[in-house]
Amino acid sequence: MTTFIYLRIFSLLLIMSAFAPAQATKPIPRNYVVLLDLSDRLLAPNQAQRDQELILSVFTRFEQAVRKNLIINSEDRFRVVIAPQGGTTYRPEEIMADLYLDMKGDVAIKRKRLDAFRLALPARLQRLYQQATAGKSRTSDFRGCDIWQYFNEHLEADLSASHQNLLVVLTDGYFDFENNGHVLQRNGRYTDSHRLMNQLRQRSDWQKVLQQPQSGLLPVGKRFPPMLVWVAELRPKVDHLSELDLLKAVWTKWLNDMAVRQVKCLAWGSLPVVQAGLSQLP
Repeated sequence: MTTFIYLRIFSLLLIMSAFAPAQATKPIPRNYVVLLDLSDRLLAPNQAQRDQELILSVFTRFEQAVRKNLIINSEDRFRVVIAPQGGTTYRPEEIMADLYLDMKGDVAIKRKRLDAFRLALPARLQRLYQQATAGKSRTSDFRGCDIWQYFNEHLEADLSASHQNLLVVLTDGYFDFENNGHVLQRNGRYTDSHRLMNQLRQRSDWQKVLQQPQSGLLPVGKRFPPMLVWVAELRPKVDHLSELDLLKAVWTKWLNDMAVRQVKCLAWGSLPVVQAGLSQLP
């Protein structure tokens, strides 16, 4: 009799579990990082304004994700970071602190924090670009931004193993410096793109050359959490028929060599077209 009762209870539990509502899977929070190249690319007409519009487009996509998954449950993050650059007259750390939003925390004020950040963001970006371009009218007024150094020293801290990481890089695509003493070299691979691009431009089979294990930019020797990288505003500054394809391939090879498999490159073009591309971010 006891065995019969246990079997009845077990059967009843199975029936109840079959009709019980499935527990919703908590969505993985997103971590949006926008990396800025504030080098002489900002001398191009309206480039500073374009950057600001594109950053706002990424934030709009971030906000859509936050609202889709309910603000009160959101643990999403958004930040704008600046690639290291010598000779700056402003303090990047203070600016970046004002360009960071973490939705994790007190549920009662999440919506207020999100709304306040959205309202303040345009003015904060405008102030950043005004400081980044103040008194600069020539290439020699800028020192090259070190995107390689950012990946090596700062990116790991800006990523999260518990988030879906989305890195957007706004850059013309070149790793160039006025001072060659700033460049590192190991086994024939460099942290700048000047030598590599010159070599590839002279080869009709540059795609094959670039895919060789010893070719490409020097990889950063760190293992990053999984991330999706979008490189936007690639803009050739050398009159070479394959220059844009070269830039895309160099970036893709560099990231692939660091085990980043999800890479998308967007060329400089009509602002609405680039914005539409960024609107496809997860």
